This record gives sequence, structure tokens and C-alpha cells, in this order.
Amino acid sequence: GGQCIRVAQDWRTVSIKLLEADGQWGWSRPLKLKSRLRRLGVAAGDALSPTLVQDGARVALACPVQCARPPVVRTSTRICAVDVGINTAATASIVDERGTVIARRFFSCGRHNDRRDKLAAAIRRKAAQTKTLAKGFCARLYRRIRGLNTQAAREMAHELRAFAAEHGATVLVFEHLKNWRPKSPRVSMRQRFHRFLHRAFVKSVTHQAEEDGRKVAFVAAWGTSAWAYDGSGKVQRQKKNYSLCEFINGRRFNADLNASFNIAAKYLARVLKIV
Repeated sequence: GGQCIRVAQDWRTVSIKLLEADGQWGWSRPLKLKSRLRRLGVAAGDALSPTLVQDGARVALACPVQCARPPVVRTSTRICAVDVGINTAATASIVDERGTVIARRFFSCGRHNDRRDKLAAAIRRKAAQTKTLAKGFCARLYRRIRGLNTQAAREMAHELRAFAAEHGATVLVFEHLKNWRPKSPRVSMRQRFHRFLHRAFVKSVTHQAEEDGRKVAFVAAWGTSAWAYDGSGKVQRQKKNYSLCEFINGRRFNADLNASFNIAAKYLARVLKIV
């Protein structure tokens, strides 16, 4: 019992209570904190007791902060429908309760994809030079890929959070893609979807939306990319350019943007009990 961690007033050093050789508890020498600390104001949250976390050979100091969820002023029902696609990392549309499209935006992570693909190519080259893949094969490269995916998901979630807040969206709607298998004429495009780790992106958005007091909802993924948003019927995907789809009337439209409109329509139909 009692206090086990003592942090200095400037939050630059920390002392840990240790059991010494004589059986008595004592404080260690002041240890410098390696990572930078960002102090949140009193209005942003209250600092809680720090906790020493051990993960294998690594030891970290967790400094949690209890934040109060800010109220969201709901002047109108605006939703942010997000389509996590193969061609574009994410496509978002702001739609109101009448179905009017307020804004739309494409989110990409090209620099992250280039770095990730180079690491994946290095793994393939190393795998071609050996007959048996032992446990821990290219563990460092795989760890770097996971880190790149996590960083890309957090950065895109932050951009999507700012986009929804800018246009007053109170609900973020995604497709329910857990255990979903992408369909594409090329294997490389299907692999691109799995390497992006879309679930990490959705989880990061969910955590950040909870801090803002916004809601995250999911709709079924069936038919969002196969049907035209204007109700004209099924669409035909372009074989040479898979990012485009063609309506029955001959109009060509961005496939991911069309899917985001259908996601918004599905959610509005459920909320307004149109179906």
C-alpha cells in the first residue's frame, strides 16, 4: 500500500519505491523521463496517479488524464459517412437529414504506402533467399510495418475528426467490414486493403470521437458500391480504371464517393425509419 511513484513538480524526473537488500523500502535516485510530456490544462482534464507499466524488458510511465466529455451542440442532424476503400484510403461525405451533400473529402496516405511497400519488398527478397522461415523471421521489418500502419491510422483519424467538427457532423458512419473480403480484379489491390489495417483506422476514429462526444455508427456493407446513389440502378466498374463506376445513363462517377453517399442514405433511412 501507499505511494509507489513520486514525480517531481516539473515532471522531468521520477522516483520509484524499491525493496532494498536489507528488506526495507526506499526511494530510488531521481530518474529522468525520456519522452516529452504535454501538460493538459485544468479545463481539459484532471491528472491521475501515474502508473509504472512493464512490457517485457521495456518499462514505461503512464500518466493518465481524466477528461470530461464536452457537450456537442446539435443544431441539425448532420452525419459524416466514411467509405474505407481500396483505391482511396478513406472517402468522407457530410450529409444532412434531407440528403443534401454539404462537403466531401478524400483521405490518402501515399507516403506511408510507399514506405510500407518498400519494407514488404525487402521481406519478400529475404524470404526468397531462404528455404525455411524460422520464428521471428524479419521481426524488425514487420514491427516497422505495424508502426507505419498505426501512425497512418492515427493521422487519418485526426484529419477526419477535424473534418467532421468543421462541418458540424455529430455522427460518423462506417461500413461494418469486420471479416469482410474485398473483391477486386487484381490481387495487388486486394492486398492493399488488408495491408492498410482499416480496423485500426476505425478504432482510432472511435476513440477520438468519444472524446468529442460524437457518435460512431455502422451500417451493412451490402450494395453500397454496387448501386448508384441516385437510384438509377446498378453500376458498372471500369476495367481500366477501377476507381470509376458508370451509371446506367452513361454518367461516370467516383466509386468511393458513390459508396459514401449510399452509406449516408442507409443510415438516414434507418434513423428516419424510411425503410
